[in-house]
Order: sequence, then C-alpha cells, then structure tokens
Amino acid sequence: MAGSSLGEDRKPQMEIDVEDTTNIVPPLTQSLSLTCSLVPATSSDPNDKKADFVSITAVYITLKAPGKTDKDVAKVTSFKPDQPTLSDLLPRATILGFDLSDGFIKVGVAEPDSQHAGEYTCKVVGLNTAEDTVTLTHKATVQYTAPDVGDLADYIHTLELQLEEKDASQDTEMKRKNQKQDTEINKRVSKADIQQGYGFCYPGTGERDNYVQINFPHRYSKVPNVFLSTRHIFGNAAYNPDGGRTDDDTGSEYYINADQVTQTGFRLRCRVYKYSYINEMSVYWIAFPSP
Repeated sequence: MAGSSLGEDRKPQMEIDVEDTTNIVPPLTQSLSLTCSLVPATSSDPNDKKADFVSITAVYITLKAPGKTDKDVAKVTSFKPDQPTLSDLLPRATILGFDLSDGFIKVGVAEPDSQHAGEYTCKVVGLNTAEDTVTLTHKATVQYTAPDVGDLADYIHTLELQLEEKDASQDTEMKRKNQKQDTEINKRVSKADIQQGYGFCYPGTGERDNYVQINFPHRYSKVPNVFLSTRHIFGNAAYNPDGGRTDDDTGSEYYINADQVTQTGFRLRCRVYKYSYINEMSVYWIAFPSP
C-alpha cells in the first residue's frame, strides 16, 4: 500500500448478526445480516470516515466456504454506483442498503443454512491522497451447527406458543369486528331510523284488494323491513237508512301485506275474501333498516 498512512486501527468493519451470534443453527436461526462498512455502523461521528481515502471505487463482501475459493457475493463499484449486485452464492439474500461514497453495503439472508457458513471478508478499494490504489480488508466467520433434539424441541414449543398467540389475537380481532358490526347495526336501528305510522283501507264487500300508498317521513339508504299490524276492524256491520246497525251472517276474513317496498315508502295492500264485509281497516306500520 505505497503512499498510504493507514494504520491497523483504520480497517473497515465487517459486522455479522446472526440473531446476536455468529452461529447458524437451522431452523432456529431465522436471519443473517452482513454489513461491510468503512465507517463503523455503531458510530454517529462523521469524523470516523477514513480521511486517507480521496475516493472509494468499490466495496465487496466475499465468502470463502469450506473447501472453496474466496468469491464475491455482493458488491457496489464506481462503474455502477447506484446498482449494487448480488451473486447467486447466497440463496434468499437481499441487499438492504449501500452507499459507495461511505464504503458501505449491507446484505440480509432469510433462513440461513449450511451454505451460508464460512469466512466473510469486507473489502473496500479506493484511492488515497497519493493517488495509490488501496485495499482494506476485514474478516469475520459464520459457523454452522446442526441442531440437537433439545434445540428442535424448544423450537417446536416456540412455534406452538406463537400459534396460540396468533389464534388468541385472531379471536380478539374477530370479537372486535363483531362488536363493531353490532355497534353499526345498533346505530342504524336507532330511534332516528325507525319510522312508523298507520293507514286506512276500505275493502268493502266480497273478494277484492284495496291499495293505499304509504310514504316514509324520510328516505332510507336501502330498502327497509316493514312490519304491519291491524289496529282494528269494523266487520259484519251495515247501517240502514233509518239509523242503527244490522248484522248478518257474513264473515270477516282479511289479509294485509306491505307491497312494492322501496327506500321511500310502500304500498299497503288490504285484501278481503268472499263473504267478508269489512267497511274499514286501520293498519299500523313500522319500518326499520335491514341489517
């Protein structure tokens, strides 16, 4: 490194986080994080930058797996400073961040296994004040350990607890949604949404229909339910010209229903049957929102 005054303490950082260890134990280990940084990631002091570099031309993370040669797995270079690349040597890997000017690149791996174990090297290449090419490196090792029966038992137990917690959370969410739905229904079936009134029909004698149009005081957002109840029936009664009432043997058979219900009203249908003689029907109605 001709022309460089870099000391041993000016080496870049190679930070590895395998869930607070550097030991992969599948399937217990869920993630692996590799950070190559010229500036210590734990430092917020901009003076920690390596002042001996005039420019940085490349940042590499390499891997030397057992029995294999050292190969690049991730890099960002001055040729494409905005396009870091990732090789296929790290399955399920993703570049989480990079900055060529700061000599920084970070890679995350989901569900690491034995093929992610080995010796990783952080390599930063640049020009110093003497315009000499300088390469700084720092190494860190990730080990692989096969899980034992106890580890797997603990892992399965953890999954069971997570599943129970998820089920409990889903039950709570379902109850919350049901309560919200009940509240909304109660709001809709409030006093302001319940409309009521009554109408009169005059069916007369024999089998026939009599229709009366009923309009709601205010419009519903959608077609409501309508409930009908007969208030009273004057049946089997006729008045003669001389006054008073005469009765006969005819029946008082009737039928009422809400016909053609819309958001603004409905048609009250009063039907009497053969041999019925009903002078007047007073029908009470009540409308309320559909759920």
